[in-house]
Amino acid sequence: MNPFSPTESEWLTRKTLIDPKLKAAGWQVLLCTLMATNMQNAPKRDKRRTTNLLRSALSFLYAGPILIGAGILLWWMFTACQSRISQRVYSPSAEYLADVEEADCGAVGGFETDVILRRKPYWASSPRLNTASEVFTLKGSSSRINVGWEGENQLRIECTDCQGNGTVFERNWKGISIRYVFP
Repeated sequence: MNPFSPTESEWLTRKTLIDPKLKAAGWQVLLCTLMATNMQNAPKRDKRRTTNLLRSALSFLYAGPILIGAGILLWWMFTACQSRISQRVYSPSAEYLADVEEADCGAVGGFETDVILRRKPYWASSPRLNTASEVFTLKGSSSRINVGWEGENQLRIECTDCQGNGTVFERNWKGISIRYVFP
């Protein structure tokens, strides 16, 4: 049986059979420091380090979904408002839509009523895209807000029991003048 390891046997074979032919052809043969006897001094694999790495990976696999779930739960708790459209009125040409949206965010955000003016296509309208705008917001308890069109370019917002706690955002949006009627 051969007393040398496969790596050492390969090195010895190269040394005795191949190196003389390379030298005869004019090549210079360089010795690799990790061959033969130095292979025995090569660093050994630390099993504790591998085990710790596995434990870290497994703890991330277990903790990751828990942390993501907790984040989703917190996001839902602080943004979960119940909202409903209490009134929806189209302009005479149906190019624009005025929505009265009531949102109840409970103890976190309270009650809020918004009048949102939208442009076609209504389903894709958004204030971020400049195709919709919150033209009036009322904070606090629910009030009676009525919206109506007085023409293609004239919107009337009437608040029957507003007591000065409304915020007027805009009096004109995309060529539509907005008239507010307060008691």
